[in-house]
Amino acid sequence: MSLRIYQIPFALRACFDEAFVDDDGVFHFDEATFNEVAANAEAKIANCGRYIREQENTIEAMKAAAKDILERAKAEEKKLERLKSMTLEALQALGRPVNDPDIRVSTRKSKKVIVDEFLLHADWFTEKVTRKPNLTALRDALSQGVEIEGAQLSENFNLQIK
Repeated sequence: MSLRIYQIPFALRACFDEAFVDDDGVFHFDEATFNEVAANAEAKIANCGRYIREQENTIEAMKAAAKDILERAKAEEKKLERLKSMTLEALQALGRPVNDPDIRVSTRKSKKVIVDEFLLHADWFTEKVTRKPNLTALRDALSQGVEIEGAQLSENFNLQIK
């Protein structure tokens, strides 16, 4: 008997569907079938746990690799910005655009606002308000028995694999 992970709860319950209590109050069920289902369930759960642990490790390795790539990309961006700055200085010192058959390097004027936020009047700021529930305060209040409309405390089971 090979069970899929989603079939285990139903298979275990099915073992007791035909169970009965006789006139003497003795509980009867197919113990052999239950033991077989339970053994298969334990093996399947253990294998799923191994797979989950392996996937968690793979995901962590992927995240670490992504972080490393992002750090390398930032370093390359810094190098590129320095090269752009030096190229701009060199082009300005030359005083004219550089034209080659495959590329043209030139400058254009632009405007940029430079701000000292400490000196800038409040009228020139944009306010940004963020609303979100205070989950810690809600949990504490609900744990103390306070009834809050729109909030309730639920108890969950989290999978733990070691």
